[in-house]
Amino acid sequence: MADVRPLRALHYDLDAVGSLQDVVAPPYDVIDPGMRAELLARSPVCAQAFRAGPHLGVQFHPEVTAAVVEEWARSYPASIERAGTSATAVLADAQRLAPAAEAAATRLFDAFLAAAREHGRRVPSRSLG
Repeated sequence: MADVRPLRALHYDLDAVGSLQDVVAPPYDVIDPGMRAELLARSPVCAQAFRAGPHLGVQFHPEVTAAVVEEWARSYPASIERAGTSATAVLADAQRLAPAAEAAATRLFDAFLAAAREHGRRVPSRSLG
């Protein structure tokens, strides 16, 4: 006999994300192996970085500065509270982690640009006109 258990599902807030097509992808059984991305990094929550061929994707914002975090904290206080923290704590972390975050972002951008230059050497250019 089948063991049937209830499923506790999580739902996207459609008011926040708009269309589900913008935030979900089909399962791998409908994506051929050539379309699958190589997972480069993940957190306990989701994939954080991936590569598909010469393309790099990240699930975070490496360009964010402490000033941007401050603006987000002012703009979305309810989201911060729902996450179980405070704007003060978020801002303190942003200030404390800013130098390391900036250095990591610079390394990421430099590596991306180096890969793009290398890829450009291997791909013949073509005129758009």
